[in-house]
Amino acid sequence: MGFTGRKRSGKLINGTTMIVPGSDIGGMGGIRETNANINKFKFGKSPNEPTVSNQPQIPFIPEPSPTPTIPSITPTPTPTVTQTPTPTVTVTPSVTETNTPTPSVTTTVTPSVTPPNILLLDTYSGATVAYSVRKLRSSYSGSALRVRRSSDNTEQDIGFTGNDLDTTSLSSFVGVSDGFITKWYDQSGSVNDLVQTTASLQPQIVSGGTILTENGKPILKYSSVNQSSLLLTNIIAHTSTWGCYATMGRYSTGDIMASITNTNTVFPYAAWKYNDGKIYMASTTFYATFNYNATGLKLVTTYWVTTPSSNFLAYLNNVSQTITLSGAIAFGSFQGVGRRGGQNSNGYISECIFYTTDQTSNNSAINTNIITYFSL
Repeated sequence: MGFTGRKRSGKLINGTTMIVPGSDIGGMGGIRETNANINKFKFGKSPNEPTVSNQPQIPFIPEPSPTPTIPSITPTPTPTVTQTPTPTVTVTPSVTETNTPTPSVTTTVTPSVTPPNILLLDTYSGATVAYSVRKLRSSYSGSALRVRRSSDNTEQDIGFTGNDLDTTSLSSFVGVSDGFITKWYDQSGSVNDLVQTTASLQPQIVSGGTILTENGKPILKYSSVNQSSLLLTNIIAHTSTWGCYATMGRYSTGDIMASITNTNTVFPYAAWKYNDGKIYMASTTFYATFNYNATGLKLVTTYWVTTPSSNFLAYLNNVSQTITLSGAIAFGSFQGVGRRGGQNSNGYISECIFYTTDQTSNNSAINTNIITYFSL
C-alpha cells in the first residue's frame, strides 16, 4: 500500500497526542521505527538500542484539560420587600376624672356691730315709740307704712326688703299717681302707730309715680298748703326725762320743718324749726332754742334730763348746740309729728325715735348710727 510522505501523529494510551519526528510513512521500516519509538516512550528505550545518555528527550505536552462547564446560575431575585412604615402612635394616658365633691363650707357672716349697727333698737333698746323708713329691730315683723294711692284711694301696707323700705312694692302699687301715708307703724313693740285718716292731712311719699327722697332715702313730705300731720294712737304723757332723735329737713331757709309736737295747736314737745333761724323745744310759756339755718336732711337730737340736774341738750348731726332758755319750763304731752299750730310745714321727715329713759350715755353711738344710714 502506498503512503504519502506525511508525518503521522498518535496518541498514547492516556489520550496524549505524540508526534514522531523523522518517521516516514512510506514503508514498513517507518512502521518499525515508529513502534520502536513507541516502546521507547513506554519503556524509556528500545530493547535493542544502546543507552545514550545525552539523547534529547521528547517533552511531554499534556493536552489542556477542558475548561469545566460552569452551570449557569440564574440568581434568585431577592424579593422586594416594601416596608410599610409603622405609624407612630402617641399614647395619651387615659385619665379617669374623679369628681371629688368639694366639701360644703358654710360661712357665717357676722354683721358688723361697730356703730353704726343697722338694726339700731337691737343694740339701743328701750325706745317708747320708733318710726322709720328702715327696719329698726330684727324681731319686728310688721310693715313700715300704709300707703293710699290717689288714683282710686286704695290702701296697701309697704314692708321692707332686708332692712330698707320696699320701694319696688311701693312703686308697683302707686303706679304713676300720688301716694300718701295713712299710717306709720311703730317698731318699738308698743304698737303705738302714727295715723291720719283724713286724706287732705296725710303726708306724701310718692309724686306722679316718683318716690320722694333725700340722700337716696325715702321721706314723708308735709304740705305747705294744708295742716298735714300724723297723730299718735295713744298720747305719751310728759315725763321727767325724754330724748328725741328726729331725722328731718326743709327745702329752704324760710320753710318750717316738721314738728315733733304735743298738740296741733301749741308749740312742739321736742323739736320744731321755725323760719327765724332757730329750732325750738318749747311750750306756750317756755322756749329752749338753738340756731339753725341749714337746709336739707339733718339729724336733730334733743334731750331733757333731770339727773344729775335739770338740763336741756341739743345736737345737730351729733354736734352739741348752745341752748338759750326763756320762760318757765312747762311741757305737755307727745301727740304726733307734723305741723305746729296753725303754721304749715314745708319740711319732711324720715325717722323719729322717742325715749322716755336716759340715753345720754348712748347718745353719740345712736347719732352715729342714724347719720351713717341716712348719709348726713
